[in-house]
Formats: sequence, structure tokens, C-alpha cells
Amino acid sequence: MKSRFSLKKTNCDFLRSGRFQNLIASSILFCCPGIYLAVTGLGAGGGHPSAFHLADVTNTLLYALFAVFGWCGGPLLKFIGPRWALAIGATGYPFYIGGLWYYDHTGKQGFPIFTGAFLGVAAGFLWSASAYVGLAYSCLHQKSQFMSTQWSILALGSTVGSFIAFGLNYRSKTTGVPEAVYIIFIIIMFVAVLLATLFMQDPSKVRKSDGSNALPPKETAFSQELKGLLAAAKDWRLLALLPAAFASQSTVAFASHLNSYYFSLRTRSLNNVLYWSIQLFLPYLLTAILDAKRFQRRNRGLFGLSIQAVILIVTFCGEVAWISKNNIDLHQTSPNLDWTDPGYGKAIVLYLLMGAQYCTSVISIQWCVSLLVNDPNMYASYAGLYKGTTAAGMCGSFGIDAAGVSFRNQAIIYLVFIIMLSTSQLSITALCGNKSSLSEEELSKSPIVIEGSDYPQNSSSSESDKKEKLENSL
Repeated sequence: MKSRFSLKKTNCDFLRSGRFQNLIASSILFCCPGIYLAVTGLGAGGGHPSAFHLADVTNTLLYALFAVFGWCGGPLLKFIGPRWALAIGATGYPFYIGGLWYYDHTGKQGFPIFTGAFLGVAAGFLWSASAYVGLAYSCLHQKSQFMSTQWSILALGSTVGSFIAFGLNYRSKTTGVPEAVYIIFIIIMFVAVLLATLFMQDPSKVRKSDGSNALPPKETAFSQELKGLLAAAKDWRLLALLPAAFASQSTVAFASHLNSYYFSLRTRSLNNVLYWSIQLFLPYLLTAILDAKRFQRRNRGLFGLSIQAVILIVTFCGEVAWISKNNIDLHQTSPNLDWTDPGYGKAIVLYLLMGAQYCTSVISIQWCVSLLVNDPNMYASYAGLYKGTTAAGMCGSFGIDAAGVSFRNQAIIYLVFIIMLSTSQLSITALCGNKSSLSEEELSKSPIVIEGSDYPQNSSSSESDKKEKLENSL
């Protein structure tokens, strides 16, 4: 009886561990945004190339609402909890894919635009909750690791979705996605609702890997939550980082439309597989630098983000040169390039480098946010504000594409965005990346920490002196 009880307790402890909870949140990202991004990566919402304008309009509305509900996600998340925020958020994705399916059959735009709006609201809940889990359920040396796990599993979902589309489109002569793709994707997305409902735990029951409590936010009145949100919005460090958040995922519409316009259906399906496959491991290469415990946090951040900056700037300089040299114009007839045609090699290398930009920017911006806040009562507000700003950048991306801006000019705009992202991240890391004088072991003994540092609050005079010293250094 005792051994059976111990086994049951061990199982419960595992289910309530921070790593397992992050794995569940990551699996929800696999099923929903992962599959959604696989469809987006096919261009034109996965439909015929002529549908790209509807996809741009729908996504502009989607990300505008996502931005608003992302910014408000902190207070909402505290009241309903990560479980229900993830469950509610997951419902938006199958409806969105259903809207695209409906449009492919009828050509009517009303329902897909409505599903895009609904997904925008739902995504605000889902992404705020997943970012909160990554921040609140990890130890200090695991921030980038938890975020990389989330993104790698999301990328696995996009890879699987892309493989499904590629397999069904391999011998296809049409330009639109077959019905079977929509049906399979909708079923996978509904699985996420079950995962959130059945396996996500209340934060008060979750334990981090060092044995400390995950520290759920304190219950406060809604007016106090709004004050906390405003306090986060006034933090100059976060304001300085928001340009990077805005730019981090803003290239998605450009990459999607370029893939849809320039390549044949089977080739853009293959491109999508490769684009997401490289994102399975790239986040961990960046994590190996950002979470390297033997170096000070500021130094490893400056080193890793500098390497990232050089690669991303070179990538978009190359993109501008390639578009200009080949005179790629969306107002001309699509070259419908196949992977067997000359010139495919250069095109796919640049497309894969944009995939590298996409995933590393997501990880690096979240890591920079982790430099600013270590207070469980502020995690949700910071996560919501930066996720909402990220969505605003994606909204702008689809708006620029919907306005018919040329591919060359879009590439120049995103080159400027990448420079802005790199400057913002490196500046914040240089100013706020100082490592605490306390070790992880000492930190885990005290559950409440100072916002913006690695140092816990404690009533002892000697530790108060350390606290004051640390605050002055920041």
C-alpha cells in the first residue's frame, strides 16, 4: 500500500512540475499556433494565390485584436488562470481554419473575417498564458531553455503540418489546399483544448525544478490589476524593449506572401517543411549561449545577441539584393518556380535564413523580458504587454502587405526593423543584464524577488545591504 501511495505521489509531483507544465503548454502551441503557422506559411491562407488579399485583411484584423487582448492579457490571466486562458485561446484556431475552408468552397469573405477576429481575441489569451508559464515556472538559469522548448515544439507542429500539406500536394496540379488538409488540421487543433483542460494545473500547485513554488500571483482587485498593468507600461526598460518586440515577428506576412507568389504549390509546401524543420534546433543553439551559467548574464547576452544581429542584418541585406537582381514584382505574373528549376538554391537559402530570424527573435526578445522582471505578480502584465506589441508588429506586417507595397520596399522596411530590434535588445542587455551576486541556491530559499533583478527580498540587514547595492547597480 505504501509503495502504491508513493508511486501515486511521484506521478502527481511530475504532473505538477514546472517542466511538465511547460511541456503541456508547448504541446498546445504545437496543436494550435504550430499548425496555424504551417497554413500561413503556405501563403494566401493555404488557398489559391488569388486569396492572398483576403488572408492579409483577415490577419490584419486578427493581429490588431490580438494586440489589444494581449496588452490586457495580464489582468485577465490572473483572474481565470493559465488553464482556462490556454483552453479559451485554443478554441480560436480550429474555427479560423474552418473559415478558410469555407472560403475555399464558397468564395464568401464574411465568415473567414469573423473567424480571424475571434482568433485574434483567443490568441491574446493563449500567448499571454504560454509566456507566463515560460517565465513563472522556470528557474533563473532556465528562462531561455523553457522558451526554446515552447518554440521548438511549436515548430515541430508547423513541421508536421507542413509535411501533411507537402504529402497531399506532392503530385497536385491545383493551386489550393485539398479538403483533407483542413480536416486533419481542425482535429489536431481541438486536441489542444483537451490538453489544457485535463493537464494544466493551478500555479499554486506547481513546483519548479529547484523545489521552490512557482509563486502564483496574489489575488487582487481588478482596479489593482489595472494599476499593475499601468506600472509595467511605465517601466522605461520595457518601453525601450517594445520596438524589438514589435519587430521580432513582423516579417511573417512578407515571407508568407513571397513564398506564395514565387513558388509552385508543391514547392512552397516543401519550403514550409524546411522553414520549420530548421526551427526545431536553432532555438537551442541560441539557448546554449544565453543560459550558459559559467558566464555572467550580461556578457553571454551581449555575445549571443551580437552574433544574432550580424546574421539577421546580412540576411535582409541579401534579401533586398536578391529581389532587386531578379526584379521580383508582385504585379507581374508569378514565375511559379519549382524545386527542379534553376535558381531555386539561392531562393531557398534566403527563405531558410528568414526562418532563422523568426525563431531566434522570438527567443531573444523573451529572454530580454526575463531581465526586467522576476516578480510573480508582474509576470502576467509584462508577458501580455510584450506579446501584445509583438502582435501589433504582425498586424502592421499584414497591413503593409495588404496595401500592395512592393517586395523590394518591404524587404527594406524589415531590414530597418531588424536593425531596430538588434539595437533595442543589445541596449537593454547592456544596461539591465548585470548578474545578481547571489547564487541560484541562495535565491531559491526566498520566494519573493525584486522586480527586474535576480535578488530575493529578505528581512535581514546584511541581505538588505546586498539588495540596495544590487538596485543601485541596475
